[in-house]
Amino acid sequence: MSTNISVPRRCEFCGSLFMAKTTVTRFCSHSCNSKNHKRKVKEEKIKASKVETIERTVEIKKQSVTKEFLKVKDVADLLECTPEAVYAMIHSGRLKATNLGIRKFRILRANLLAIFEQPNTLQPLP
Repeated sequence: MSTNISVPRRCEFCGSLFMAKTTVTRFCSHSCNSKNHKRKVKEEKIKASKVETIERTVEIKKQSVTKEFLKVKDVADLLECTPEAVYAMIHSGRLKATNLGIRKFRILRANLLAIFEQPNTLQPLP
């Protein structure tokens, strides 16, 4: 037994109006269905990649927490600032660091913690 129904629908991919022959039809054509599937697979891959990147970043931060000697990038990650700000603190003398060569500063963890023990020398704005 067949039915001769026609249900007006809007395609979920392209948005065009069409007459569906069943009540569960979501797309106006096979190509719209395929394109939607490809888009969904692509979005899932991107989402998985973002999750993996976040997990890797957290793992790197956990590793930097246990180190005694920190790189400028590690200090920037811990302080949630830019590496340029860390270099500025080093050059101004607020943060003690050892220069091992060109772009090879190492900061002792105790020196990083000493920043927070120093009294605040900044004057409040009038």
